[in-house]
Amino acid sequence: MGQGLQTAQGLPQIQESYATSNVTVFASSKPKTYAGGLVGIGAGTISNSYATGSITGGNKDNLGGLVGGSENTAISHAYAVGAVSDSSYAGGVGGRIKSPQFDRVYWDTDTSGRTSACGRDRTCNGAAGLTDAQLKSGLPDGFDPKIWAQDPNINNGYPYLRNNPPQ
Repeated sequence: MGQGLQTAQGLPQIQESYATSNVTVFASSKPKTYAGGLVGIGAGTISNSYATGSITGGNKDNLGGLVGGSENTAISHAYAVGAVSDSSYAGGVGGRIKSPQFDRVYWDTDTSGRTSACGRDRTCNGAAGLTDAQLKSGLPDGFDPKIWAQDPNINNGYPYLRNNPPQ
């Protein structure tokens, strides 16, 4: 995983981080379970980060490639490529995202199985779906080559962080 969690004004900041683990919600008795590739539920800032693991849950769970649920979260220069299981509230980026602030956020429309960025509260402007080939053919628009790198033999060809390469 990434370089760690930082805080500013009491809100978490996730910077130059990644997650590769698969996430599974098991027989939840609560209808508002949140699961994401990088964050389950929270608020704050996520920048220059990505998630590659699959997200699996039930029909009423809030599932997202990056974030399961959040409010007023700012996400920039990030992407998700993991499969997100069918749910009423599943999105390529987030499950339930209220008032998001997205800038250069992407999800893989082929591997995720999702056609929309967010499952609930679908006003996820600033996020764009790309095909698997597009994500592997060059850095996404707006990704800084001083921070990000890409090599077909590293990270399955997806962009990775220069200062925090995948293990």
